[in-house]
Amino acid sequence: MKSSGNVLKILNVNKHCKKQIVKILAEAFGSDPVFNWICSETDFPRLIFDAWTPSFFSQNYTYMTDDKSGAALCLPPGVKLSFAVAAAVLWKIFRSFGFGALRRALRVYSNLRKHHYPFPHFYLFAVGVLKGAQGKGLGSILILEITRHCDALNMPAYLENSNEKNLALYQRNGFHTIQELKFDGGPTLWLMLREPRKPGAHLT
Repeated sequence: MKSSGNVLKILNVNKHCKKQIVKILAEAFGSDPVFNWICSETDFPRLIFDAWTPSFFSQNYTYMTDDKSGAALCLPPGVKLSFAVAAAVLWKIFRSFGFGALRRALRVYSNLRKHHYPFPHFYLFAVGVLKGAQGKGLGSILILEITRHCDALNMPAYLENSNEKNLALYQRNGFHTIQELKFDGGPTLWLMLREPRKPGAHLT
């Protein structure tokens, strides 16, 4: 996968990269339909990723492209999102944005927990690219970095897509929709799965 003529490497990410990762994901999700439905305040995505990002570092599946314009957060099989972090995030939403935002966030969070893929898998929590670098293939570079681990360990990958515009990106990288979650008066979430592929297999 190429970007501006050069194959980009993936940086080894640690806690010192947090600020840039949060910046990338907050900007990438700034116009996200689900994020905007929960809360239209421009600071909302930054609060979410500032709270969640550190919990991914210890799992060694956090990525950033070497030009520092794309990032992804992923959890390996058997590791779930931290309930303690989730509770802290919900409390911050209430304190910063009020009860309406908290109520909508709880609806999303409870539905994601209820419908989360129940079998062992890699969980692609978020992937994003700075606006000025979008359309160059960086999203696919990040996804492929994760799915190569999936294939090596014969594990599926799972994600929740909150933006219809990204369906084609995920489909090109082997994901298919297994369920749609529709919120009354709100947006749609596409729950997507990618089965592991044998070495040398091509996407169809």
